[in-house]
Amino acid sequence: MGESIRIGDDISIKIKGISGDKAILCVGAPKQIMIHREELYHRFKSCNPSTISPLQNSELYGSVK
Repeated sequence: MGESIRIGDDISIKIKGISGDKAILCVGAPKQIMIHREELYHRFKSCNPSTISPLQNSELYGSVK
């Protein structure tokens, strides 16, 4: 745990914990970059985008420290 992956200068993915066969991840990115789980992303793409009020990634996931 505590291991991190960097994507460019601005995005980090950190393993916060492991529960059974699942990893708990924390994603840190600038507020202007929208981050969604894969299944939510596909749901958003299939909807009318004008009806979606996106949250900032910090509201969904917090930040990596």
